[in-house]
Amino acid sequence: MLKNSPVQTYTPPNLSNCEKEPIHIIGHIQPHGELLAIDATNFEVLYISENLKSKYDIDFKQKISLGDLASENVIDIVKVGLRSGDFATINGTKVDFLNRQMQIIINKQANVCTLEFEPAETLLPENELHLIMGKALARIQSSGSFQDLLWQTVTEIRNITGYDRVMIYQFKQNWDGKVVAEAKRADLESMMDLHFPASDIPAQARQLFKLNQVRIIVDVDANNQPIYNIHENNIPLDLTHSTLRSSSPIHLEYLRNMAVQASLTISIIYKGQLWGMFTCHHYTPKYISYSFRNTCKFIGSLFSSAIEFKQDAREKELLERYYRNESDLVKNVMNGWDILRGLTQFDTKLTDINEAHGAAICFENQFYSVGITPSQTEISEIADRVRDLQADSLYITQHLPKIHPPAKSYAKKACGILMIGLSQSMNDFIIWFKPEQSQTIHWGGNPEKAHEWDGDKQRINPRKSFEKFTTLSQHTSLEWSDNEVAAALKLREDLNSILINKTNEIRALNAELKTAYEYLDTFSYTVSHDLKTPLSSIKGYAEILMRYHRHKIDDDMARSLNQIIVNTDKMKDLIQDVLNYSKIGRVEKELAYVATGNIISELVENIKIGNQDKNINFSMGALPDVQAERTMLYQVFNNLMSNAVKYSKPNVTVDVAIKGIETDHEVTYSVTDNGKGFDMKNADRVFELFKRLDDVNHIEGTGLGLAIVKRIITLHKGKIWVESLPGVGSTFYFSLPKHYYN
Repeated sequence: MLKNSPVQTYTPPNLSNCEKEPIHIIGHIQPHGELLAIDATNFEVLYISENLKSKYDIDFKQKISLGDLASENVIDIVKVGLRSGDFATINGTKVDFLNRQMQIIINKQANVCTLEFEPAETLLPENELHLIMGKALARIQSSGSFQDLLWQTVTEIRNITGYDRVMIYQFKQNWDGKVVAEAKRADLESMMDLHFPASDIPAQARQLFKLNQVRIIVDVDANNQPIYNIHENNIPLDLTHSTLRSSSPIHLEYLRNMAVQASLTISIIYKGQLWGMFTCHHYTPKYISYSFRNTCKFIGSLFSSAIEFKQDAREKELLERYYRNESDLVKNVMNGWDILRGLTQFDTKLTDINEAHGAAICFENQFYSVGITPSQTEISEIADRVRDLQADSLYITQHLPKIHPPAKSYAKKACGILMIGLSQSMNDFIIWFKPEQSQTIHWGGNPEKAHEWDGDKQRINPRKSFEKFTTLSQHTSLEWSDNEVAAALKLREDLNSILINKTNEIRALNAELKTAYEYLDTFSYTVSHDLKTPLSSIKGYAEILMRYHRHKIDDDMARSLNQIIVNTDKMKDLIQDVLNYSKIGRVEKELAYVATGNIISELVENIKIGNQDKNINFSMGALPDVQAERTMLYQVFNNLMSNAVKYSKPNVTVDVAIKGIETDHEVTYSVTDNGKGFDMKNADRVFELFKRLDDVNHIEGTGLGLAIVKRIITLHKGKIWVESLPGVGSTFYFSLPKHYYN
């Protein structure tokens, strides 16, 4: 070992920083391979592993180039990868390195290019492996049920790799894990259905599993090799994408405590998120080559696609059922313009748009419940508690007793709630209830002792026992799915649309009444001027004759003149009565048909010009024309399309799809992006004035755009809603009536 050569150091975590353990800069690699890291510009060596450095008789205090350590073949491969910007197609290439057949794996971060060399060993000849792979994939693809897919995949991976145990480990919402499928040696005790606490795979490790989807540990007792920093700049080498990166000492001890000597993990990614992992255990040291691991990665990707297909089909079927029932509820409300009756007095119930066991509605001081619910007094107390907790008009929990302790007494009726407000104050609301789901959970060891404190060594030790430990889960309901939340939000939007339309009708009638009174006033003036004035003249002349020519007329003439005077007064009164009972008419507006396609084309050009620093791909489907005010419709699409670009992910091509669907009654448009997305639990906030989600505060904006969009859609008697998934993207929908009436 060279004197003063700086080694990357690693400090074991303590109780306060375990979740922040810097495993991506751990400073060591596993000894079955060797590592070099070079400057990607001038190929100067920056880092080298101990087991590789010891093979050279070179003074590493001097500047050393890659050419001093590797053959032209290796240098050429690095250059090809740097030119193409993609190492995926060349990684695993066999090279002659120090007179050995090795596989080279390259990754680049910033200006540092890391080269790793592994033995080019294979378990099977390549043609035989391809044959086995083909048969395995065929069996996986032909799997029937979801559980059959899980079992078939772990069986095939075990057949191909030869690991003693292969499991599928699925993450729950709180990041606890559960073994949902297993293939193993006959003599091993089963781990099927065992749960493991989230701390077994902390957040930083889960993040690495998303970025580096295949991970091998060849021997937990191996003498891991330190990485030397040639230039003594104290900057550790980032091993995020390394295949050789050694594991945390805590994780290695964790595996030893399970009697596991080697492992292989393959990430399962579902809609961009870490769904779970294939976890392969072996009870003696075991190495499989990079090429072989890539085969396993391909199976993992195929499995991810398969569960996405099966899950999506099931989720789509559920969402369609929820939306179909939600549509029936809205039709029932519109038939009688009675929200309470429409939601409670027909065959379709509030509980048909989710998996709740009961529901209650409070509207305009009237109360109604359906299914299994707490009492009216208890529901009112729940609503008061939710109002105390937040101002938003959506609240979800599966642990009601935690935020409202009195709920413990009726947890069998209501342990999970989904509540939507029908008014800003949430005095009018709908609330759904799920009962307590008491569950016996079998853990792999005591979850309360996931780690043990070693006072002598001032460090954390993982638990030593993995014997089955049983707990009882209480005061928790089944989770509320995104589909259930989406259906509830759509119902709220539709009901608010009905309420707003009804309010607008009343306002319109009031405006028409005001206009009618203005016309009546004008007409009254005209009548007074054109009718009452001549009548007054007739009456005046009759009075003159009576007063000044009485001596010239007889009694019959006098009686006639007096009758004229009396009848003119009656006629004036009759005219006034007619005016008072005049009927009020209705004045209607007419909107123009707008060519939506022309608006979109114009916006696409403008947005691209204004965002030349981004790679934007707009795609357009059918865009039917619609009755609307053109300037306002332009503003709606401008806001939605601009937001899709504004809230895109960095360094990723921005994909925005705009399309429309026309039915007999309405036209529905959608704007879909592949941007940041957001949690559907925040969906109700995005349309509110000055409300912005926490993770976009760094992006310029006022919080007014979507509120303006919603106001415009409401003025057109339409509806707007959204579906989104964090890290995947969002789809904004809005519908406008086919035949618009003011």
